[in-house]
Amino acid sequence: MTIKEKIKNKPIGIITMHKVLNFGSALQAYGLQYAIKELGFEVCIIDYDFPNEFHNRNTPKKNIIKKLFDGNFFRKLKYKLATLLWLDWSDQKTQFIEFYHKYYNLSRPYHSRTELLTTPPSLSVVVVGSDQVWNPNHMCGDSIFFGEFALNIPRISFASSFVVSQIPKEFKSLYKSYLNKFIALGVREQNGQTIINELLGKASQIVCDPALLLGKQKGKMGVFELANNSKISIQKPYILAYILDYNFNPHPTIDRLIIKLSKKYNLDVVYLQCGNIQGSQRIGKQIFNAGPIEFLYLINHAKIVITSSFHGVALSALLEKDFYTVIDSKKDDDRIFSFCNKIGTTDRIIRQGCKISSIKSSPMNWEIITPRLNHFRNESIHFLRNSIQNALENV
Repeated sequence: MTIKEKIKNKPIGIITMHKVLNFGSALQAYGLQYAIKELGFEVCIIDYDFPNEFHNRNTPKKNIIKKLFDGNFFRKLKYKLATLLWLDWSDQKTQFIEFYHKYYNLSRPYHSRTELLTTPPSLSVVVVGSDQVWNPNHMCGDSIFFGEFALNIPRISFASSFVVSQIPKEFKSLYKSYLNKFIALGVREQNGQTIINELLGKASQIVCDPALLLGKQKGKMGVFELANNSKISIQKPYILAYILDYNFNPHPTIDRLIIKLSKKYNLDVVYLQCGNIQGSQRIGKQIFNAGPIEFLYLINHAKIVITSSFHGVALSALLEKDFYTVIDSKKDDDRIFSFCNKIGTTDRIIRQGCKISSIKSSPMNWEIITPRLNHFRNESIHFLRNSIQNALENV
């Protein structure tokens, strides 16, 4: 029996956080679906609700208490309350739902762990990833994100992220048991490689976020064709500012950089989900109702992108847009640093509170950067293709 005959009516199933109202989460899920389909395989995204009652019930109380006493908690709360005055959440949610229905190939819906564990879909291979599927602070030990619903089905991880640098003691044995069942382990960051090596003594490969696997060819609904379907259109040249609210509140470092670059290059400023809080000297247009398509459009048409978002950085690189990424001076973001280090753009990382005069304002050299990124993408596609083929030989 040939492989095609073995897997007839059994698609490859992706398990990820595909319905979080976050641009990167939506685009990484679509990117992985796109890449597997481009390799010639039938594929679906398993429509598992996250978060659900299990995650709400098992969130450690210490995490909730820690958040309450976090010095940033009240600033974040103030930001949330202020943005609610302007933001029509229902409009943005509609944009995301339209994206899911139009671009995802979804399985039947699964609203709980029990439902997926007892009546799993018929699959040939399970691919776990990408995004923060192995973040213990979010997953709470949920075995679904380790493919435990897929008994006797080969499991692969692709660009799965732990986010943390160490697995909490209470989850270590669980993670070790689950991870041992994978036939191929592709992670998104260096700390993921370190964790797997410490837990299993096994090798893993760093692969790119699947949002970067969106093709640029016409006729295949890749990155440019998605962007062209945007409901937003901006005519004047602009700087795009996209600062994640759960990392930052408006900060003088960001404002000074935006004003400096806006004046230097005579550019308007478009703020994506950045509220005018704490007397910030902000200038320009604010957009709060964008969906994943509009996110791509705004990056693709920007002259410069200033962001604290990993996917903002990754997609700026894919679309060859000069960017600056702003990170908290007290924390290291391994997602951003690993990616920038891989493609040679760590000089575009700015720490909060740094002197504006120390920031380079020269254009990026895409003749050097793009070949590095393409090499990384090709390595990742090779890993994905070989892992799936090896898995199917064991079906």
